[in-house]
Amino acid sequence: MILRILCLLLLVTNLSVFAAVQYSDGTCILLQNQVKEFSFNKQSQHYKTAKRSVDRHCVNPVKSSTVNQTSSTKSSEKHTPIYAAKKLQPQNLTEPSNQAVVTKPHQAKTSVPVNTMQSLVLKIGAWVLVIMFLFAFLKAIIVLFAKRAAKSLLNKVTGRIEPVVSNLPARKAEDINPKTTANVSDKSCSVLKNTIAEIVANDAGNSSGQQGEVVVNNLIEKVINNKVLSAASNVSHYTSVLLTNDNDELTEIDHLIVSPVGVFVIESKNYSGYIFGSQHQAKWTQTLKGRKTQFMNPLRQNYKHCLAVSRLLGVVDGVESLVLFHDKASLKTKLPPNVRYVSEMEAFLSGFTHVKFTDSQLEEFNTRLAKVISVTTREDFKQHISEVKAKQCDI
Repeated sequence: MILRILCLLLLVTNLSVFAAVQYSDGTCILLQNQVKEFSFNKQSQHYKTAKRSVDRHCVNPVKSSTVNQTSSTKSSEKHTPIYAAKKLQPQNLTEPSNQAVVTKPHQAKTSVPVNTMQSLVLKIGAWVLVIMFLFAFLKAIIVLFAKRAAKSLLNKVTGRIEPVVSNLPARKAEDINPKTTANVSDKSCSVLKNTIAEIVANDAGNSSGQQGEVVVNNLIEKVINNKVLSAASNVSHYTSVLLTNDNDELTEIDHLIVSPVGVFVIESKNYSGYIFGSQHQAKWTQTLKGRKTQFMNPLRQNYKHCLAVSRLLGVVDGVESLVLFHDKASLKTKLPPNVRYVSEMEAFLSGFTHVKFTDSQLEEFNTRLAKVISVTTREDFKQHISEVKAKQCDI
């Protein structure tokens, strides 16, 4: 819009210059002589009138033939004399004797050259079209790249969200209450938003949860092979153990180590970024690339796991809680000694040297765990996932 206004102003300015009426060569010469004649007094009206006429109407004088100039001169002498002599009055003694009264000279009417005007309009129009084309071309390129970036991001998020949506529990038609449909929809949207936020927060440089579990598994096997927990080889390692708590709710334990020096219940978190939290806070915060995401206090979460293990094994003393964070995370607040990085697991476990359980007790523990694991089905894990999602909707 601004460019169009500037072009219009330029066109109007050029038109005003060409549209000014130009006098003939002879008239301009007479006016220039008049300017010289009255130049001794530039404040006089005669000088100003002649100077203004020269500046305005003699920019591009119209050339005429000798015959036309002669006839024009004669005609001007008869009808419109340029100078008319004026007698000096007695009271005007200070005026020079050769002062004359100036009359309006004959104006030679001319028209603006048609070819010049057409050329000017065509040039301005061509430049306007070129600039508009460049703006349209740049706009098309920007829109194209924006669409490609949005499509790529949508495909990435959709690919990560589809497994979550497919695992949502299916509901029968008769179980749906029309009065609560809106609430359920709102809760589902809340869960989906939280899932998307978690994906975005952990997307850059994050390994999947399964890869994090593999790292912990390898380290635990290293601990067992190095006989860190006991000089004897009576150490067992379990993963993804599904147990029930006092409320008959299912709870999943990431890693469980049964050894003579203790039963270690391990909760592993494959997070990155900055981690903020304390022992007594219900929610901890993850900060990654300026985005904050809250998650359940893993100490409280693992405490429930420890209660389920104590209930199954029939012991309280000797059940130890350990929370492990991946080394790509950065713990920014002071935390208890049982919250460690994955790389510090071996050093933490090596600190337990006092034997607490006999071989017969360990055998009983392993028997009970093996029995629970043998009766656990895939449907039990699906039920556990449904319970976890229901709790997330209630939060």
